[in-house]
Amino acid sequence: MSLRTLGRGILPVAALVTAGLTLTACGPGNNDASGSATPSSSPSASSPSSPAPSPSSSPPSAPSSSPAGSGGSSGSGGSVSESVPGVIDCGKSLSKLEIRPKSILLACSDSTAGLQNLTWSHWGRNTLTGSPDDGPTPSATATATGEFFLNDCDPDCATGHAHTYPVKVTLSVVNSSPLKSGDTYFARASLTWQGAKPPAGTKTTFVLQDPTAS
Repeated sequence: MSLRTLGRGILPVAALVTAGLTLTACGPGNNDASGSATPSSSPSASSPSSPAPSPSSSPPSAPSSSPAGSGGSSGSGGSVSESVPGVIDCGKSLSKLEIRPKSILLACSDSTAGLQNLTWSHWGRNTLTGSPDDGPTPSATATATGEFFLNDCDPDCATGHAHTYPVKVTLSVVNSSPLKSGDTYFARASLTWQGAKPPAGTKTTFVLQDPTAS
């Protein structure tokens, strides 16, 4: 083979190599400020973020709904100044205080007098009265209308007849019960006739039952 023929085969190959190098130099890349090519880098996969803590499923504790201590109710002890006086009916239980009773037996020895069909318009709570030197005492009143019944004991109380008279009743004189601390009771009933009156000499003031009486 002649040198001329060999030269013709080498020149195209050299041209292809030169073109390949040129394409490589101009390939994709990032140029920095100095003009040098910086190969692009693929962003690395970000690590998964830590899951947010789940909120607590336990509800916040509710504030206590128990009210502050209140005054004792009638018949349940507590402070005398906060209690409501009751009535001790000798015809019923001597150990039970009644509030706004419908009837009250006044003659405990023979059951010949009493109150019935009572409708109460007022039943007061205790207030403390008296001087600090003597010691305060509870005070209250209660008011009702109803009927006063009285046995005429004719010919005797066992076979006599009861007669009724319209009356206004006022309870007063509050005493402390010796049976239970804080309990108080009305000790007096005052009667005011509202129409027909019972026989002359009929009492208009009665001492109510003492809880210690047998």
